[in-house]
Amino acid sequence: MNKFLAGILTFLLWIMPWWTGLYNTRNRLAFDATAICNEVIRCVKTRDTTTLESMMRPWLKNNEGNLSGKIEALLDCIDGDIIEIRISDMEGTRNTDGIYSVERIIIIKTAGVLYNLRVYYDVTNSKNSKDVGISWFQLAEIKSDGSGFISLAEIKVP
Repeated sequence: MNKFLAGILTFLLWIMPWWTGLYNTRNRLAFDATAICNEVIRCVKTRDTTTLESMMRPWLKNNEGNLSGKIEALLDCIDGDIIEIRISDMEGTRNTDGIYSVERIIIIKTAGVLYNLRVYYDVTNSKNSKDVGISWFQLAEIKSDGSGFISLAEIKVP
């Protein structure tokens, strides 16, 4: 019996350093970027800054002064009524400093302007598993000739 308990204890001590990695992998596989984007779209349409703020990484909530006001200012940059809003086919991922992020772009069309809302969502954070959420919001106007973007507002973790 003692050998069995010693074996279990040895296994647990061996797996502990790997536990964060296993936990992060599970979170990556369970993450649904489309659901997050659909919620962002709903919030942009209804100007629901409270829900958008709740979706931000805790680091932003704790360190970015007047986050709600900055989200409101970003939404105020959208000129006119929204005619169409959709998720772009473009998707990217990055894994930097133990933080795995998914990037999605939401296209917003008003009567006269086309916008690009870039959303980075940190899915896992090996340093602090609770510090996940939207880490970068950037609103840009797409130039009418298609030659690039004009950045209008952004909120991001440095």
